[in-house]
Amino acid sequence: MEEADQRLILHAYCALQQTPQPDVIISNFPDTDVMVLASAACGLGWIQTRCLFYTGTGSKARYINLTEIGAKLGKTASEGLIGAHPFTGCDSTSSFKGRGKSGVLWLLQNNTTFCSAMASLGKDLDHPDCLFTCCEAATCIFYSFNARMKKLSAVRTHSVNELRKIMFGSGTSDPEKLPPCQDALKKKVKRANYQAFLSRNCLNQDQKPPSPEGHGWTVTDTGLEMDWMDVPPAPSAILAMTCCGCKTACQSNRCVHVFLYCQTVKTSQSKWVLWKLQMLTMNQYLILRTLTRTPALILIK
Repeated sequence: MEEADQRLILHAYCALQQTPQPDVIISNFPDTDVMVLASAACGLGWIQTRCLFYTGTGSKARYINLTEIGAKLGKTASEGLIGAHPFTGCDSTSSFKGRGKSGVLWLLQNNTTFCSAMASLGKDLDHPDCLFTCCEAATCIFYSFNARMKKLSAVRTHSVNELRKIMFGSGTSDPEKLPPCQDALKKKVKRANYQAFLSRNCLNQDQKPPSPEGHGWTVTDTGLEMDWMDVPPAPSAILAMTCCGCKTACQSNRCVHVFLYCQTVKTSQSKWVLWKLQMLTMNQYLILRTLTRTPALILIK
């Protein structure tokens, strides 16, 4: 979430303090971050008057009454909304692949565990173990919710690593549809906590945000980069046997960016043979299937 988005809430708050108005228009352009934060601000009582959000163009232009949304959410769900938005993906944080935001409001209003976990994000910049434990349980709940049917299935575990195994064994072979592992989730929780902290302090006129270094990002010579995880995605032996599925030469070097051997380049340099999957243990085979759908190849020097 950009600083300018948060400043809109501050400007609206200060303007109403100086000159009370019956209505306030918080934005005249479609921005989800602004709408979510303004809805939470109305639910928490930061904006006391009727708040309207102008969005759309042409015949689809309309006003959305954010005060009504905030009142329907209530204070508890509004507290959770400030943390849930960056946790499930905003301008500065990544989202869960295949998991939209349609079920977030339902969970905030109907699941106490999920709501309390989201409400704990942004209260402090520290990263206690209890914060990650709550967010890990909330992630398992989020992946157990059927947004289309508005139904929460039985949550079989509160460990994302265990949930990955359960989902993979149930036929979810696409690794992008699996929840992140614990190491990657810890980094995500840090980023969401940092962003939620800034949002909760958006009414502070002299806000001096600390460096995002150590909060899920790293500062490099080229700028700010995501700190995705500390552990390798798989054992080195498995990575050495895995290559991309390129049919032609990689013009964009996309294989290099994800640390995979390029099959077309290696084929021209060395001899590749198919590796017999029967020689692998079941755990190694599952990791290979998770990493790539192409056959596992090994380079014979």
